[in-house]
Amino acid sequence: ERIAIRPNGIAASAPLPVRGALRQRLGIPNDAPLVLAIGRIAEKKGLVPLVTSVAALHGVHLVIAGPSDGDGTLEAIEAARDSLGVAVRVHLSPEGLWGDAKAQAFADADLCCLFSRHENFGQAALEAASYGLPVVVSDQVGAAEFLGAGCVIVPLANPGALTATLSELCADAARRGVVG
Repeated sequence: ERIAIRPNGIAASAPLPVRGALRQRLGIPNDAPLVLAIGRIAEKKGLVPLVTSVAALHGVHLVIAGPSDGDGTLEAIEAARDSLGVAVRVHLSPEGLWGDAKAQAFADADLCCLFSRHENFGQAALEAASYGLPVVVSDQVGAAEFLGAGCVIVPLANPGALTATLSELCADAARRGVVG
């Protein structure tokens, strides 16, 4: 009687805003596939390999929304996107997205990716799935077992599989989560 179990809830609210405001603000074409990585900008989140994967995919945009952990990952992402020549397709929000801005990001995204080295749960992935977005996670994300058919699990040891999975999802408009 002294132990209470509290489920790990998500803060999804419906309906999402109309699709387009974030894309317009960042100059992302309405028909361009948009991958969203939302959560702390930290080394364990696998964001540099995600930037590398997106760089290999013609016309695909990536929004990484923080906040930054201050561990050098933000600078590593900036260096990777600049060296790969994709600064116009990799958009950073190191202050994070909260409230209405976060909901707008989910409305404008086509899929969400959490390619973490280790993740006890992965709240952002569940939140994205609650809005109907396809979710790509590494095999180290604890929430993967709760995400169901809308989730693709990619082996962390195979970044090439991440690129292939993102390519497949971005090329198939019927599988992308155009939810707004």
